[in-house]
Amino acid sequence: MALYRGRSGESGLEKGVSMSGRYGRSRVSVLSGVLVAAGLAASPAFAMQFKLGEADVSIDTTVTASAAIRTSDRKCMYISATNPQGCANDGLTDNYDDGNLNYDQWDVFSAPLSGISEFEIKQGDFGFFARGSYFFDAIQSDKSSTRRTDLTDAAVSRVGRRARLLDAYVYGDVDVAGLPVNFRLGNQVLNWGESIFYGGGIAETNAFDVTKLRGAGAEIKQAYLPAPMAVVRFAPVTNLDVSAYYQFRWNETELDPVGTFFSLEDAVGPGAVGLFYGPAFGFGAVGDPAASGVDAQTQFFLGTGIPLIADDQPSHGGQWGVSALYFSEALQTELGLYYMRYHQKVPVVGANAACDPVFGCYPVGYYRNYVPDQDLFGASASFVWQDISFGLDVAYQPDYAVPLADPFTAAATAAFLADPVGFTGTGSSEGFVRENRTQVIFNGIYSAGPTAPLFGTAIQALGMDDMTIIGEMAWTHFDSKPLGTFGDTNAVGFIADITGSYQGIFGTPWVLYPGIAFRYDITGTALDYAMMDTHIDNRKQVTLRLTADYQSTWSIGAAYTNNFSGGYNNFATDRDFATFTVSYAF
Repeated sequence: MALYRGRSGESGLEKGVSMSGRYGRSRVSVLSGVLVAAGLAASPAFAMQFKLGEADVSIDTTVTASAAIRTSDRKCMYISATNPQGCANDGLTDNYDDGNLNYDQWDVFSAPLSGISEFEIKQGDFGFFARGSYFFDAIQSDKSSTRRTDLTDAAVSRVGRRARLLDAYVYGDVDVAGLPVNFRLGNQVLNWGESIFYGGGIAETNAFDVTKLRGAGAEIKQAYLPAPMAVVRFAPVTNLDVSAYYQFRWNETELDPVGTFFSLEDAVGPGAVGLFYGPAFGFGAVGDPAASGVDAQTQFFLGTGIPLIADDQPSHGGQWGVSALYFSEALQTELGLYYMRYHQKVPVVGANAACDPVFGCYPVGYYRNYVPDQDLFGASASFVWQDISFGLDVAYQPDYAVPLADPFTAAATAAFLADPVGFTGTGSSEGFVRENRTQVIFNGIYSAGPTAPLFGTAIQALGMDDMTIIGEMAWTHFDSKPLGTFGDTNAVGFIADITGSYQGIFGTPWVLYPGIAFRYDITGTALDYAMMDTHIDNRKQVTLRLTADYQSTWSIGAAYTNNFSGGYNNFATDRDFATFTVSYAF
């Protein structure tokens, strides 16, 4: 996954980076300007700054009060027929509908009061940066606030209340054998590549929080979770930057907890206990415990449910990467090459099975499997042409772990083959098969005023002071479609975001930022869509937003997101929502 280079939550420039090359070139300045124009990266106007001896100290804090409301009604096609609201009678939808059933149309499903604080101290060539977040959600902190299924303790600890340290690293510039070297050591985000909106590209170093990826214009960088690592960067010759990192600890991507509004499944996220067969399967199956009244442990004993067992997690070591970035004066283009070895942060579903002469072969448990030792080779380019900043991000992953559509049948088959005569064998499926994967991302950023040759007339007609347009296309390709997988070998989509600004509204210092973002998966459902949320054929999403900013201190915003098209595979088509926020930065 990838986005603007920079520490998470910042405008794209990393603390502690002072060398020339990619981090000081035109594309970074354009990206920083885009975020400011969109009202996303303004620094607090009255941040605390002071001297501590010879050191410079700054403390920035932003507090936000928010509310999120469901604006669409449920669609019965996504609700199991074991519930009065449902009409899906496939026997599996019982495992996908808790989040849908927990909230009615116009329910407030989240109302957090949150804060994020940043601390930095710097003296000479060295410094320390830390960032922490904290929130309390008045709705989701109450596990019984839902309409149907209570949130679990695991869910509440994730979405109800939480305080945690995010970034915490030292940085500096040192001289090694006459060569200036920049380093960062500690908990941090490392964003390689050129992607703005799409994941699955070059920057696979960090895990992310999927709850931050809501809305058509949601940016990948806002969701990254820092990890402990050492990063070094040096310039052996003019216009060439070489970087390397080693990650000391693996951490997983944080999925939507079961039963929360955005949760599209009940069997894998935090709070999951098992998978349950609906009545359509027969043999006494009754569906999930909330609908049937038959508790999970009883269903596991009766064989009408499969328990979730311990995760298969990789080791903390073995994750590292190198990159080389060269700025071509002749082409006025920055070119990059990358290699990474990483462990998957998003799980596939593995399963275990057993056989006996009476009941045959059947699953006895399933687990979240985080596949280790994935290789990634990448290339990037960025340049400016006709005042448009372009970026190219190409990632090739040989022997990539493609999730199986049905690991349970695969496990039962393995158990049968272990003893096809006596029916006493056991077997398992890791939940994936290997195939080569390539993803190409191409984007452009254009920021213009009323006199600009492109869109200047439209900006004048709308009375805006300026407008920023961002567009990104992504193509996901697999060399073939392995047996047992679901989707297409090729999938293409794009995301577009337009933000305008009106300065000095009604003669006041307030600035108004209207915006619209649109996502369209043009063709194809990627083989890894269930794991990476890349492309679902014909899926569409639009977000309308309006933000008012007062001197980068007060911010008031509203947004509405509508999900549509994509057929049955797009479980979000009835999860439209609106958000309202008020923020104060100091």
